[in-house]
Amino acid sequence: MRKDFTFKSVSRDDVAYEWISNYNSHENGFFRAPGTYIFPEANEFKTFGDGMTQHSPAWAVHADNIADFMASLAIFINDNMEYVESIAERWPSDGINLDRIRFYQKLKHDPESIVYYHDLEMKTSKNDKKRHDKRWSHLPEWADGSLTAVFLFLVKTFEGAGHRYALYQELRRALDHAWADPTKLINWIGFDLEDDRNRHLRQAYDTIDCFVQGYRQNRNGQSQLSCLIHNMRLDEPAKEESIAA
Repeated sequence: MRKDFTFKSVSRDDVAYEWISNYNSHENGFFRAPGTYIFPEANEFKTFGDGMTQHSPAWAVHADNIADFMASLAIFINDNMEYVESIAERWPSDGINLDRIRFYQKLKHDPESIVYYHDLEMKTSKNDKKRHDKRWSHLPEWADGSLTAVFLFLVKTFEGAGHRYALYQELRRALDHAWADPTKLINWIGFDLEDDRNRHLRQAYDTIDCFVQGYRQNRNGQSQLSCLIHNMRLDEPAKEESIAA
């Protein structure tokens, strides 16, 4: 069962965070500029040093504070594992198709020719008639096969900085830890990867990811066990009939 919860910031003395499962993203401002914030469920409020007492309205956590939010959440979840389910409902899932990644790597803009690409079928064409077919898109100038370009093809504008950062890390793993120019990604991820405040971000993110994946694996194991027990019970009548014969 999903639960809402609040937890303290580890480095911002006058701030506390809250996770609201049934969020109102229009109320907290998230969907005014999704890339500017972390998750629609993630809010913060002022405590002015008064413990966890809320002394201000809550608003969406800004992407600039992602490292503190992730570290604070990791520490909280470690001590309160009953809330992992709430996080797992929203936490980014692995699952980028490697064939799609390779397709985007091959897409490279040629100033001498106009190229169109079909996102779903993963095809390209130089047929100018494709410009009138909405299933095809004109290959952008920034397409150069780099990690940055692949990221731009895959990023969803309606998702927050949390999902965008997860996509970036997944692509780095898939592309053998390829490097991307942070200055080209800052406007798309929502924060500066090289900001000193973010030096512990990856470790904090990986910590939460381990908790979430562990929860998901446990759920999958329970589901498999239920199927096993069900199938074994189905076999019992057939076994009894065989013995009787």
